[in-house]
Amino acid sequence: MGHKKAKKKNPLNKINKDYLFLIPTFFVVSFSYFHDKNKNSSFVTKSMTYNSDSSISKYTEKKSLPCKNEKTPPINQKEFINTYLYASPVNNKKNKTKNLSINSSGFDSCTTKINHSELLADNSSDIAFQKKPLPESPQLPSALQVGGNYTHINLNPDGESSFHGNLGGLQGSYIYRPVNNLYAGVTLNWSQGNMTGISGSRFLLYIDTQERIGYTFASEEKKWLMTIFSGLGYRHMGHHVKPSTGEALRYGYNEIYVPVGLLSSYACSSWFSWGIGLTWMPQVFPTVSISTKKDSNWSLSYKLANFYVELPMTFAVTKKRNFLITFNPFYQKWNDGYTTATPLLGLSSTLTSNNYNFWGADLNLGYAF
Repeated sequence: MGHKKAKKKNPLNKINKDYLFLIPTFFVVSFSYFHDKNKNSSFVTKSMTYNSDSSISKYTEKKSLPCKNEKTPPINQKEFINTYLYASPVNNKKNKTKNLSINSSGFDSCTTKINHSELLADNSSDIAFQKKPLPESPQLPSALQVGGNYTHINLNPDGESSFHGNLGGLQGSYIYRPVNNLYAGVTLNWSQGNMTGISGSRFLLYIDTQERIGYTFASEEKKWLMTIFSGLGYRHMGHHVKPSTGEALRYGYNEIYVPVGLLSSYACSSWFSWGIGLTWMPQVFPTVSISTKKDSNWSLSYKLANFYVELPMTFAVTKKRNFLITFNPFYQKWNDGYTTATPLLGLSSTLTSNNYNFWGADLNLGYAF
């Protein structure tokens, strides 16, 4: 006696046979859709992590490369950064961490990795959060200058007729003037010449030297500089007086003063700059000596109304701006004080003050470093 095995029921019998044709149709359509999508597009996936308290901490990118037989335009890195990197909220406090995925077409499924630093290497100037370097000053910090000068002088002794004439000489200077830093300088001027007047003539020897120290301020572009300074100065004015009648006399004025000044300059280009200088020179220890049969030294009254104005124009004659030519027109006002003479010398009991007006110009050759 044999037992018949129970025949298994086909589960498809429960499904309406009218809908069975939809199953193969669904697979065919799905296969065609994904096949066409993979054929006509590729994916670029980039994962970036941003922190609101720091710069980019992680940056990896996977991009598909074109196959050999497929022509695809090259990636424009600059456009890619401007479009996707700048659009991301780097400093978004609400979302401290943000993942960004980007899809782009035009590549096949071949993939590679790009390092973040390499991607930005050629576009560092385009990154918004990168700090730009400060511009270089068009003026070198140190300068040594030597040149000649011409001066027209007008001398007015108090209560006497005036003298006028021309002086010529030399001058030199060393200036240390870095931007936004300490300023230091030393100047030396020498000139001499003859003056004539109704009452006779005079030969004048002029020597002036200054030591300066101060500070230089600069604009953000470092084209405009302003220096304030003070220091110590010494001036010698030697007069050899030849009156129309009477004995010749020699006066030696030796005066110590404190210069207080302001220097301003603007670099119009890499080869030309112009400026203005104002210096006030109050006297602190003025004396005069008179040479006759007997020598004597007298103290003078202090004079404060002494000042110097200059308008320097500097031309750089080389690309490195090492060699300079400076033309410097100037005006100077100076006063010698008065004193009371000793009667034993047989001179007038008083020595009047002198008022000087100088107009002139310096022409200097310089070396900057």
